[in-house]
Amino acid sequence: MSARASANGSTERLGPCLKQQELILEAQSCLVQLSELMRAAAAALENRHENLAHEIDLQIELKFGEKERAMGKLQQHREEHGC
Repeated sequence: MSARASANGSTERLGPCLKQQELILEAQSCLVQLSELMRAAAAALENRHENLAHEIDLQIELKFGEKERAMGKLQQHREEHGC
């Protein structure tokens, strides 16, 4: 959250700063994409498309790494900036 000084000198919390909002959107996007990939993998397995399931599984692994990095950047930002 970003802070703003009020008329009496205290600070008010406004909400996530712009950078934190961007990092949240990045992490959310990764999570949504992971969810879609998981559903696609389940459908491929159900329909016995093993090669497709394997390919999707590789995409899941890559996307999971991307999600981990996005969540790490968000956590680091929160720790460093207190927002």
